[in-house]
Amino acid sequence: MIKKYVTAALICAAPVAQAATLDPLELLSGFNGIVLNDMTSTVNHVEGTLFVGGDLVASSGFYANSRGLADGTVGDVSGALVVGGSITNGLNDGGQGDIVVGGAVTGTVSSGSNARLTTGTTIAVNDVAAAMTELSGALSMYDDTAGASVDFSDPNLKSITSGAGGTDALEDIAIINLDAAATMAFLSGGNLANLNLVSGVTTILNLAGDNITLSGNFNQDDSSVLFNFFEASDLQINSTFGFSVLSPFADVTLGSGGMDGTLVAFNLNQRVELRPYGTTGVFDGTLPAAQVSAVPLPAAAWMLLAALGGLGLMRRRTT
Repeated sequence: MIKKYVTAALICAAPVAQAATLDPLELLSGFNGIVLNDMTSTVNHVEGTLFVGGDLVASSGFYANSRGLADGTVGDVSGALVVGGSITNGLNDGGQGDIVVGGAVTGTVSSGSNARLTTGTTIAVNDVAAAMTELSGALSMYDDTAGASVDFSDPNLKSITSGAGGTDALEDIAIINLDAAATMAFLSGGNLANLNLVSGVTTILNLAGDNITLSGNFNQDDSSVLFNFFEASDLQINSTFGFSVLSPFADVTLGSGGMDGTLVAFNLNQRVELRPYGTTGVFDGTLPAAQVSAVPLPAAAWMLLAALGGLGLMRRRTT
């Protein structure tokens, strides 16, 4: 769980003026991938828009947004590929939209990519991390809404049911909470066969557990469903997956099958494709009108973690 506290320490160590001011829904609906720290890729591309707060390392030239989505926005910066740190091993043609980098790009840069590239830009990396971590914690504190449930009694006929959504802040939003044991039973093996979702209702699953492997077949795409892994420090996605994922404290590995939708990770090891839904976008659900405040860590924890070197990770990509 140390990444959770280091991430939070980085946010708190920033000046007060850097407190989270970014709209989490705008981020989730603007980027196919949101990586708060570093990303490595053997696939060498993301088919939609991508934000990386740290460094991006691919085995050869990387490109993003071959599907032609609109540029995502982070504060005053917009781009189809936004990287707070540096990009290693160059950039290829194949993507669309602007490329904005806080550090440098090493390796060969294709002529098309170079024409769209801006380096040395100040990017609000800490604000993105704050928005995503605060959102994940806040969502995890809501109770189940009436009529919302999952059924995994038959591993080959798993289902998600939204119900009509809640009331007040949860209007048109369904909340489902699973403890760690239920999370593993739901995600391991078998097939998600049925989506019983009410049109216009966003379904949010709060999934407990630290080290999580998703091996079931979840290939029914739906852009209004968000899986919130609010405790995970390690998340392995080893099958086809068609829903958005919020996992801001986890080292995420896309191991096989490919994924459609918005993916939020602390670090990302990408071995298979990350894609948007067609050419129209990624997560298009809604979020609670008033978020529940997460329980803060003791002040001593911030001081200790900052002393252990968290500040050294902020580098030039801090606003």
